[in-house]
Amino acid sequence: YNCCNYYEIDPKYGTMEALEELIEACHEKDIKLIIDLVLNHCSKSNEVFVKFKESLRKFASNKILSSEEELYKDMFSYRTSEKVGWNYLFAENGTKYYYECNFDSDMPEFNFDSEFARGYLKDVMKYYLDMGIDGFRLDAVKYFYLDDTVKNCEVLDYYNDYAESINPNVYIVGECWDDGLIAKYYEYTD
Repeated sequence: YNCCNYYEIDPKYGTMEALEELIEACHEKDIKLIIDLVLNHCSKSNEVFVKFKESLRKFASNKILSSEEELYKDMFSYRTSEKVGWNYLFAENGTKYYYECNFDSDMPEFNFDSEFARGYLKDVMKYYLDMGIDGFRLDAVKYFYLDDTVKNCEVLDYYNDYAESINPNVYIVGECWDDGLIAKYYEYTD
């Protein structure tokens, strides 16, 4: 079992068939179903992070990257300095790169300046919306861009607009455990 991608359900929690049955049962009773969706980071075992590290290793060796490798190289947030904060970990032996991980070393942060990363996550949203999911609880929304509420709200608008283009009645809620920031997020919304 590969627990590290967005298109599978951990067998401890059920199956994709069970999710499809749940969606159908909810809709028969006119109940909307939202699921948790983590957009800001993934598992370091996820195939896209493995490809990121391979591309970064090749880039650090001054080798020419293919166009696909260029996309993966910029998919996650990373720095080149050893003077990085507590939330950066050494990405690869033999390189000078450190990847951002605001929660745990096993959870690298996506780079939301990368259209490739944004598109990858849009595909995940579309997959579940097409399946019949009615919305998402977005995890840790203040971490798309650490300490940048304006950019975080821009990301939220981006994904909200995209989800509404698929389902105009989609319901999205963002989790932000920070009393000092919650009001700022409300001020930003239309």
